[in-house]
Amino acid sequence: MLQFSFYLEYDGRRTVSTYDAPTEVIRANGLLEALSLFAEKRKLKKAGSETLENGQVRAYFVQKKLFSAQREYVYMVREANKE
Repeated sequence: MLQFSFYLEYDGRRTVSTYDAPTEVIRANGLLEALSLFAEKRKLKKAGSETLENGQVRAYFVQKKLFSAQREYVYMVREANKE
């Protein structure tokens, strides 16, 4: 299993971009599974992802709300380590 660390970059209102401690660590067999598990846990919908030059991934999620506009979240995803 692999571990993927999720770092919040943008929360729909402001840019956060702190990479000191991950927002969430997900254990999964691959990146796509980790993105799906993260979205399910946070009740978000995957909106897309892009691979960056350094091998990291920027993932985009959307949270739909009943009486307000949807919010976009952007997370930096890093593979933490292998078991």
